[in-house]
Amino acid sequence: MEGTVNGQRYAYVHIKVTFPFGLATLLESIEYDDEDGGEVVTDMSGMPAGYVPGEYSGTCKTEMAFSDAHRFEETAAASGGFYNMSPTPVTVTYGHPASGQSLITDVLEVKWTKRSKGNSKGDKMLKRSFEGVLTKPILSNGIPALTR
Repeated sequence: MEGTVNGQRYAYVHIKVTFPFGLATLLESIEYDDEDGGEVVTDMSGMPAGYVPGEYSGTCKTEMAFSDAHRFEETAAASGGFYNMSPTPVTVTYGHPASGQSLITDVLEVKWTKRSKGNSKGDKMLKRSFEGVLTKPILSNGIPALTR
């Protein structure tokens, strides 16, 4: 699987994700998003009159092999358990400088709020999923998604 950023193709194999326990070695997926919940305000005639910024929010979801998930939960145990962990940094780096691609780094701060431990017949490995909410705007190459 690959995607395009600024006209360059980035392969999934070139994504590195670092959690509090270290680099995930068997990452199945990571998805994160953010948004500004603002809205357009209208004047007395119902015509758009401006934009009012709203609350910033974001989420993160990741799926990893049981071995990485076990290291994640061992790290959480030092904080008194998974749901007692403070917001944790997650660094997503993608790109392959050796092939001329620019290295892109996104830094998230995630408060983990959900664990999923399902597996199915036909799975190639045991997996675990984790979901959480962003507690700070995403930093993309050091540039915050939002400053106020």
